[in-house]
Amino acid sequence: QFQCHHVIQLYGICSRIRPPYVVMELMENGDLKSFLYKHRQSDLHPNEPSLSFESMIQMAADIADGMYYLSDLKFVHRDLAARNCLVSGDGTCKVGDFGLARDIYETDYYRRGGRSFLPIRWMAPESLRDGRFDTVSDVWSYGVLLWEIATLAEQPYQGYGNEEVVHYVRYGNITLEKPQHCPQILHQLMHDCWCFQTHDRITFRAILDKLVPHITGEKQQLEFELNSYYHTQPKQLEEQERKAISEQTVTTTSIGSSNDDQQQFFPLPTDDSNCPTEDNDIISLGEASGTEGIEKQESQPFLLQDDIHKYPLKKLSFISSFRS
Repeated sequence: QFQCHHVIQLYGICSRIRPPYVVMELMENGDLKSFLYKHRQSDLHPNEPSLSFESMIQMAADIADGMYYLSDLKFVHRDLAARNCLVSGDGTCKVGDFGLARDIYETDYYRRGGRSFLPIRWMAPESLRDGRFDTVSDVWSYGVLLWEIATLAEQPYQGYGNEEVVHYVRYGNITLEKPQHCPQILHQLMHDCWCFQTHDRITFRAILDKLVPHITGEKQQLEFELNSYYHTQPKQLEEQERKAISEQTVTTTSIGSSNDDQQQFFPLPTDDSNCPTEDNDIISLGEASGTEGIEKQESQPFLLQDDIHKYPLKKLSFISSFRS
């Protein structure tokens, strides 16, 4: 069980019935994407940002803290996005994803060649190009999540088809534009997250180093200090942190592999029984992409088969197989 205030708590699963029941921490405001939708401007005040600077910074810090905790456990998320974060009654954001968001936001995923789904619009170039997923690729996805916060959950790369996004992003030929009313600190962090060379990309610890000073309000500052994983850790040198990241678990997935029987790691599910199979059902503007199964499961630094049972959320990759 994860022990972090900014990672959603899972209490239990009942898998003997269909669909399975998942018991988790109550998050009264639902997922972050829906929460952002509700804060969009009205037609009466089109030029006024409807989400405060303070709220944006707090959301960004909460999620970065959860990801910092997961990365320290050498846990790779692989599907970090607003739809996979949840918001509590007091506005705290927590990292989640039990492999179920695809059912609600199926247009955020794209499927190539009849294989599994992938969230291509949130994926790093190396993930699209080489099927490589690690904390550094999660950092790229975090940058897209910041863009979602600043745009109140607009679709990334609007106006581009899915195959265009794959082609341009994998070779570093496209970036998302600065959103209107976007705080400069968030825009700079986006660019730090989107460095094409992985060794140039910022770390979650460094992201928090930049965000925490911008948390305003004595109450908010105190709550974050008391609840965050960030404040329990000694300050690391950037070189030490990058070395730790380079030694972490990496999963390698073959884009377009024909082997569908191999184990998929959380959060990408293996069962596509409820997914459309016709091309006209799956390729349209506003969808996102799919990866096909794990091609390699080698000795470290690649993820071993037994490692998928080390962390509770990873075990949930089997949930989709229980869906009717």
